[in-house]
Amino acid sequence: MFVPSYLAVSRHGIYYFRWPLRVAASIRHRPSSVRVSLLTRDPKEALRLSRVLSYSALQLVQHCTERGMTFEEIRRLLITHFSEMLARHKLKIVTSGRLTLQDKSALENGRAFAVEELGGTSLLPDGDHRTVDRFMERYGLTLEAGTVPHITLRTELNRAYRDYCSSVLAYDRSLDSYQFENETDTTSSADRSAVGLPYISLQQLIERHTKDSNLGTQWTPKTQHEKADHFALLTELLTSDRDVTKVSIADAHRVKDTLTKYPKNRRKDARTRDLTLLDALNVPDVQTINVQTINKYLQTYGTMFSWAKRNGLVSNNVI
Repeated sequence: MFVPSYLAVSRHGIYYFRWPLRVAASIRHRPSSVRVSLLTRDPKEALRLSRVLSYSALQLVQHCTERGMTFEEIRRLLITHFSEMLARHKLKIVTSGRLTLQDKSALENGRAFAVEELGGTSLLPDGDHRTVDRFMERYGLTLEAGTVPHITLRTELNRAYRDYCSSVLAYDRSLDSYQFENETDTTSSADRSAVGLPYISLQQLIERHTKDSNLGTQWTPKTQHEKADHFALLTELLTSDRDVTKVSIADAHRVKDTLTKYPKNRRKDARTRDLTLLDALNVPDVQTINVQTINKYLQTYGTMFSWAKRNGLVSNNVI
């Protein structure tokens, strides 16, 4: 009897249907195939069932290939990708110093190239096809060239990269001067009302954002616990009753500087668990949180203040 490659048998004689996942190779910690028990030891019955499943799998792959990705799915992926890149670049500036002339030139050239591609005036024969291919390979995308999803990805990738370059350059320019007094601190209640920004404390903002994010159980219990730790540090730094309309770029720099020195397992380590934040930061020879964890904190804060801006609670997202 012919045994197709997608049919396997266990050591107990039970047949399994196994189908490879094309996207798994480029995504870490993802299985390389789907494995389904056919609940039979009869080879003929297993062959019949596997043929039915293989036909269904082929139809599903064809459907997904034809459908591609929606515009919203593409935007969501690009926002995640470039938000992580921006957080890493900001952290590099905070820890290692300002952009060099070479760094600035590379970002300005990258932005100009993206603008040229969007305008259809690129002088490069290959344009940005290789960039799109690398991006698709990284995320395991299988969009066929010339299809609407592929064209959309190419266009939106240029838009996102253009704005990413602009954001890094703008962040670096924000360090050109020092702000010793927060101008918004002198804003009267009347002035705040005039621009339509009512008082809301940092604690109130955290509670409202958390409640909104948990609608439909968007956050898992593990994520809720992680976010609570992030917000606890932010309120410890800025105080829970801080007017969020007065959170400044100087505050953002303070947050990022603190994170680069923040002790790992602060609440568990006997050397730091009973200390104030300032004292904990000054304990010698304590392992600090890694870059990935720092980025998680920054992403939590950035997401919350972006939400606040969309809901008219703050005028700018400074973090």
